[in-house]
Amino acid sequence: MKKNLLLSLVTLMTLSLVLFSCKDDNDNNKDPYDVTVEILNPTSGEILTAGGVSIIRVQYTHADANEVIHNIKIVINDAEGNLVATVMDHHAHQTGSFTFQDDGFIVPTTPGNYTLVAETTNMEGAHTKSASQNFSIE
Repeated sequence: MKKNLLLSLVTLMTLSLVLFSCKDDNDNNKDPYDVTVEILNPTSGEILTAGGVSIIRVQYTHADANEVIHNIKIVINDAEGNLVATVMDHHAHQTGSFTFQDDGFIVPTTPGNYTLVAETTNMEGAHTKSASQNFSIE
């Protein structure tokens, strides 16, 4: 009887360990901030007129429509990676998706190659998603 009780107890403990300690393997691969950043304007390789007016449009989309897009930042860097302009630095806190659009962006006056960088971070600032687009100014 004691042997059966001991065997039952060991079986119960083993089963408990299996049931309560196993995690779904997909949990380890799940992105904690699954946001897609897409730069719609300017387009890749586009040539903008120095001092002119242009459109900047960036779409941020969370994979889960019920989750929040938190902080967004859009900057322009020169060919060496130096900051030329901050287009937007904003706490969006928007559910599902967020679109930034500036129809009256004044293009920098110095000709050259530039990169528009758009990024978003989660509320804690621990996870960042970004996209970049190269363009020129003439």
